[in-house]
Amino acid sequence: MWTYSGNINIKRAYLKFDLSGIPSSAAIDSAHLDLFYSQELINTYPYFSGQTGHSGENTFLIKRALSNWSESTLTWNSKPSTSEINSVTITASSIPTQNFLKINVKNILMDIMASTNYGFEIRMLDESIYKSLCLTSSEEVNSLIRPKLTIYYH
Repeated sequence: MWTYSGNINIKRAYLKFDLSGIPSSAAIDSAHLDLFYSQELINTYPYFSGQTGHSGENTFLIKRALSNWSESTLTWNSKPSTSEINSVTITASSIPTQNFLKINVKNILMDIMASTNYGFEIRMLDESIYKSLCLTSSEEVNSLIRPKLTIYYH
């Protein structure tokens, strides 16, 4: 959330992972999401001009998306609705280049597995201006720092 040329820029991120390899009868033992800092965002997009990384009171939420979406057609007006149930609150970054590792999303994942996989929404807890998260996406060149979901089940 920032201003750019006087305009407010509220952004949300959506992630969907292929869960088809997990049997429907599986019991989820744990599920962790890793989100990584993106220097490329700082270097590429003008609305990050002058920033060194994450900034402001950027506590954020991870929620379960409740309707289908497509990366190629997703817009603010077509964004999926989300569920507050089992949403996860992540404390604000403590350094500008912080990675957010081992975020416990087990309960959200169990909800997804019991329903339809529409993925996750990442959004600020408070969507007012002058705060940011600079996170990598599935298009990150370095595959080691793309968002990663680790699931253990039996």
